[in-house]
Amino acid sequence: MKTYPLRTPTNSDVNGDGLTDILAIDYSGNLLFYPNLLSQNPGGHPFIYGRAIGSGWGPQFGLRMEVAADITGDGPVEIVAVRTDGTLVAYYNNLYSNAPGMPYTTATVIGSGWQPFTHITIGDVNHDGYGDLIAERSDRTYWLYLNHYATNPGHLPFTSGVRIDAPGPENAYGYAAVDFNWDGYADLWSYGGWLNPNRTPAGNSQFFGTPSPSRRTR
Repeated sequence: MKTYPLRTPTNSDVNGDGLTDILAIDYSGNLLFYPNLLSQNPGGHPFIYGRAIGSGWGPQFGLRMEVAADITGDGPVEIVAVRTDGTLVAYYNNLYSNAPGMPYTTATVIGSGWQPFTHITIGDVNHDGYGDLIAERSDRTYWLYLNHYATNPGHLPFTSGVRIDAPGPENAYGYAAVDFNWDGYADLWSYGGWLNPNRTPAGNSQFFGTPSPSRRTR
């Protein structure tokens, strides 16, 4: 039976070749990997085929949110997910050590108490090579968790967070951590505007940009 992608954790480099790949979760809960074969495929089409690299993903299997990013600083991306019970887990990328080429086989618990959060995104906020996590709570507040994977004795990346400003008006929706102004630091972008959490101290980020007014509301 043909399946269709239900939601995608992100578009990122899964196999460490420097090209952006696609990860997707289909309606059956399969995790799909579409490698970027731009230089090999006829006509320069990057994503001609994909393959299943896991099962049991998605809300029907207890995973409420997923996002992919490099949280270990080695290049290939990991998947960070929030379970319905509020547990924060990481699926570390072991593509070249697992058989047969399955990168995300085991979940590692890296936090708890994430029930109040409704959205997560990851980007390198402080330009240290490790993806930092920005989360939105149900009360529409935003929190920055800097990545301490390299310094935490248990390699727990997201142990403490600080509140940051919202990326735009309260009625803004949809956001992602991306380098919006090409300065090497991930910004927090939404339809309502964008801010750079690293521009000022973490609890006092500056909002400095808005798109056109027609894109500021639902």
